[in-house]
This record gives sequence, structure tokens and C-alpha cells, in this order.
Amino acid sequence: MTFTASVPSRIGTRAALAGALVAALATASCNTAMNAPVKPDALDGTVYAAPLNTAELSKHSCGAPIIAYRNLIDRDVRTGFLSQSVYDRIAPQIASAASTCVAGNDAAAIASLRATKRQFGYPV
Repeated sequence: MTFTASVPSRIGTRAALAGALVAALATASCNTAMNAPVKPDALDGTVYAAPLNTAELSKHSCGAPIIAYRNLIDRDVRTGFLSQSVYDRIAPQIASAASTCVAGNDAAAIASLRATKRQFGYPV
């Protein structure tokens, strides 16, 4: 008798687990579609800023943070975290800091980079 009493409860448990699994999969598929990047690539005609001269920047102590920040905003605009119009305002400022860095004025380049980060709400 104990065996026959536990069989229906096992079936009920399996049905409940199957229902929970279906619900979880349905929810996961909805979340995946909602969290998709706004701009996965530049196929939509968006023009990104010219690449930095990373080889030249690497020779200076100010180069690494400038390259890192540029990579960050590139990623942010591709994922939709940063709008294209704001990106278009930040990129020239980073290019200016990069030029200052390559010219050998590390302190001014870092100061310019920090000012840009502060202006657009990125941590300094």
C-alpha cells in the first residue's frame, strides 16, 4: 500500500517539475529577446571614431588609460548603453587627449582624460 500511495505523488511531482521547467524556459526566452544589444555591430551605417594609434600610445604612461577608456565607450555605444550622439562628443575629446599623450605631455593628457570622464559620468 505504501508503494501505490507514493506513485501518484511522484507523478504529481514530475508534472509540477515539468511545468516549472516549461515556465522557466519561456521566461528565459523572453528575457533573452529583451536584453539583446540595441546595436550589435556597425551594419546600420553608424560611423564610429577613427582608431587610436595604440602602438604610439603604448610608449607613454598615459596611453593605457586612454586606450582603455576608448575601448569602454566603443563597447558602450555598441551595446546601446551610450547614445551615438554622446559618443560623437566624447570621441574627439579622447583623440585630443591621445594627441597630447603622444606629444609627450603625460600629465596634461591624463588631466584631459579625467575631465572627459567626469563630464560624461564615467568613474575617474
